[in-house]
Amino acid sequence: EDLDAALARQLQEEELRASQPDGRGEIISQLKGCLDKVSKYEDELLQAIALSVMPLDELKRHAQDALALNASLGEPLELAHEDLLAQKILLWFKQDFFKWTDRPPCQLCGCANTSAVGTQASTPEERQHEAFRTEVYRCEVCSTMTRFPRYNDPQKLLETRCGRCGEWANAFMLFLRTAGLTARYVLDVTDHVWCEYYSSRIGRWVHLDPCEAAFDKPLLYEAGWGKALSYVFGISIAGFADVTRRYTRKWGEVSSRRRMMSESDLASLLTRLTSELRGGLPREVANALQVRDLAEQLELMEGSSRAAGSSEGEALPGRTTGSEEWRQQRGETGEAGAPAAGPCKPKGLATSYTRAPDMGLSPVFTAFGRVRGGACRAAGANPTQEVPEKAFDGRATTKWLDFGGGGSGGSSWLEYRLLVEAGPLVVGAYDLVSANDCPERDPSAWVLEGVREEDAAAGHLDRWTELDSRSGVCFTGRHELRSFIVTPDPTKRPACRVFRLRITATHNPSHANCVQLSCLNLYDAATMPGGSSSSSSTSGAVAGATSLQAAAAAAAAAAACPGILDGPTATTLYRMLANIEANPGEQRYKRVRAAKVPGLLASPTALTLLAVVGFRPLLLDPAAHVPGG
Repeated sequence: EDLDAALARQLQEEELRASQPDGRGEIISQLKGCLDKVSKYEDELLQAIALSVMPLDELKRHAQDALALNASLGEPLELAHEDLLAQKILLWFKQDFFKWTDRPPCQLCGCANTSAVGTQASTPEERQHEAFRTEVYRCEVCSTMTRFPRYNDPQKLLETRCGRCGEWANAFMLFLRTAGLTARYVLDVTDHVWCEYYSSRIGRWVHLDPCEAAFDKPLLYEAGWGKALSYVFGISIAGFADVTRRYTRKWGEVSSRRRMMSESDLASLLTRLTSELRGGLPREVANALQVRDLAEQLELMEGSSRAAGSSEGEALPGRTTGSEEWRQQRGETGEAGAPAAGPCKPKGLATSYTRAPDMGLSPVFTAFGRVRGGACRAAGANPTQEVPEKAFDGRATTKWLDFGGGGSGGSSWLEYRLLVEAGPLVVGAYDLVSANDCPERDPSAWVLEGVREEDAAAGHLDRWTELDSRSGVCFTGRHELRSFIVTPDPTKRPACRVFRLRITATHNPSHANCVQLSCLNLYDAATMPGGSSSSSSTSGAVAGATSLQAAAAAAAAAAACPGILDGPTATTLYRMLANIEANPGEQRYKRVRAAKVPGLLASPTALTLLAVVGFRPLLLDPAAHVPGG
């Protein structure tokens, strides 16, 4: 810059320092408070206590199993053991260990209906565990007052296992360090905290938010929650870093809110504080840390300079933890369908492969030729319950959900991959089952793709071949099953070991903040009823049935031909099909419990006719009302 510009910048910074005399002291105070916190995580006794309540060996084993699964799939590893371990700790902490607390239940009667009455001075016992503020709640039933100390002592949090974001990040950070991960505490001065860990495989710091079970989604707060960020700091025993640029794609707006001290003064302050922490380190260790710091600065400068609205973006949710009233008060509910303002993760990072939970499905599924025994992953998911595995569990009452598929221009994908030892197969048909709510999130356009075995063998796992495509599909109800036939042309449906449903549109993109699906069922053309390896006892009339009317006629003909179907089975089948034909609007005729028709399921002929008219196996909740076949 020229001399005039440099002088103008200097005068501006001096004016800023004069107008904000306390900004520097406030930042130093917050940073040192965080340093005191992270220093405790290095205490060996505290880590031993954390280890006593943490199933670390089991979590490591799960991470190792995930690595082994990737190897059995012939998949190049995008994540290393430490990355998978970080994911396992994140999900365990969210699902099994810690609990969010809006209002504590009554300590006397256990009633959850309590209301805040204010705060009180902490007792000596509460202060012993670093509770410097205690909230008080009145029970609406018995009027008992319940105290909710906001503990900062991580050892105490291992006992209480509850709190809000401060308690969550505090306890979670202890577990990351206990597991041996290089981690740091992240402070957003606009009132939120989370963690990061350093990934040697990915080569950078990775965002972890235990409250939201969010892995590597740094734009969650700005693009999802709608937060107006200003300063975000990473604090560890090895130093301090201004990591704000990782969490924004609106640096111009953010920089206008950074009024506590000048940028040059802030950089000098963080450098000085970091140098003080590293003063006693061996030279080679200090040099390695400095190289990592420089790499991070380049990464952050590059990331924050990307334009908002980048094609790499994905839709992100508003805050999910806390009561709706509390989230609305904080302005963190986000806007439905709002796309992220930039990339949240490097291209190629998706959910990790996990075993599809389909090997234990009923033999009925096998009878219909349902593909089983593979692994699955997706472009994204909603941890911890709405994950890719739920799309392959055969249940209409669970679902997979991805916020990346919502909004105008949103897209997502769901992948199923067979093990190398299983070999390739030809998919002859597939089902999609709509989820439990929000029809606007239903897929309406998609492409079913596969990787030809010869391409997979050559390492071209990104060379997709279209097997089927649909557009304008509209599910008419919740938990509705829709079946689709893949073209019988053998030149257009090759044998594959990797399959992907690439969803390109939802039913109502302007109102959908995500895409969701209850089931994706793939059927092996060789083993599905009527397939190439089905029993030769199927008659020509049955094999040629292509409509409900023809299927009913075929069932009637089978009933009159001994040897094709036994009498009771043929009669039952004919009545079922005739009822559906005569009452097309009656959903009750399109559902049948497998236990009531064992004869049909034991007959290749009956299975073929059931498959022709759209019957498919599906696991239902006993109370669920499920339309469709």
